[in-house]
Amino acid sequence: MSSETFFAIFPGIFINPGRTWEVIRDLDLKPVRFFLFFGLPFVFLGALGRALTDQSNDLYVSAPFGALLFVHLLTHLLVLLVGPWMVARMAGTYGLDPGFNHSMRLAVTAYIPFLLSQIVTAIAAALSFIPMAGLIFSLFLYWHGAPLVLGIPVNRLTGFTLLSFFIFLGLGFIGLYLLRMITFAPVSLH
Repeated sequence: MSSETFFAIFPGIFINPGRTWEVIRDLDLKPVRFFLFFGLPFVFLGALGRALTDQSNDLYVSAPFGALLFVHLLTHLLVLLVGPWMVARMAGTYGLDPGFNHSMRLAVTAYIPFLLSQIVTAIAAALSFIPMAGLIFSLFLYWHGAPLVLGIPVNRLTGFTLLSFFIFLGLGFIGLYLLRMITFAPVSLH
């Protein structure tokens, strides 16, 4: 993978998203390598930011930082690995077969602004509106990328994007809730 490809994807997603969608659609890179280069570093930054923010909350002050980081890492991995699989399966109802590879590429790339917003908020707590802006921008990117990367017809784009958004959001909330419940549950020795 060349540096031109890397910079077309990041920071290209912020500067020229249309070009980014062309690059990830035509990129000849296995899903694992794509995720390692573009997903994992941002997942780690997002989880780190979220863990730092959570530790400043009253409820999680006594929670070990490592456990918070682990919970958020697993949650983001769940969203970015199971979510695209579910979206690829859902695309079959639209008569399409984008496959996991393209679905994962679109999800990872569109999710980058949200993940970066987590670390920005941890650094400057006064910017607590940034994650919501990052989420909205990620939704916007996904909506614009779905026709180019997955081949979603324009007349079905809004419904597809909303269903995909609720899949990712649901996986994020349910995964985070369950992982926090399991990790931070009080233990009694009876």
